[in-house]
Amino acid sequence: DLIVARTRGDQVVLLERDADGDGKPGGLRTLIGEIEHPHGLALHEGWLYVAHASGVARIRFDVGKGTVSGALEDVASDFTSDGFHRTKTITFGPDGQLYAGSVGSQTIYRIDPTTGAVAIVVPAPAGEADDVAFAPSGTLVWTALVAGEIRVLRPDQTVATLVSDFALINPLDFT
Repeated sequence: DLIVARTRGDQVVLLERDADGDGKPGGLRTLIGEIEHPHGLALHEGWLYVAHASGVARIRFDVGKGTVSGALEDVASDFTSDGFHRTKTITFGPDGQLYAGSVGSQTIYRIDPTTGAVAIVVPAPAGEADDVAFAPSGTLVWTALVAGEIRVLRPDQTVATLVSDFALINPLDFT
């Protein structure tokens, strides 16, 4: 199954596996029907996390059944929603914390998924992040979409540029 954020449709949907081999999804199910501009998605410990226009929410998700249960819960809700601030990428770090990047606010945040406490990990302007990932070593790496760079947060908490002149680079992940 494939979970998709329909950003302009204000929904999160699940495309069911191609069970009959025709090359098309077996079905489409709405998981979350009304959420303002969902963008980033992450599955973690039985929860589906969704970054949306003004924050991050979560809902219980059964991977085996491809279904949600219970109510949508706000995890962090104090993010601005104007312009490109509304698009946020999210991923879980090796520390079990949720990381959110925003091109518009040019900031990378760490969110405690239990308490909702938000801390700035990389402030503006260096934190311009359209995608975030963690290297196998645990190092935080991100795409600076507008700047055309891949950046890294070094162990001493300094930001370094790995590559530049990569216009509109996005997304990234590690093998």
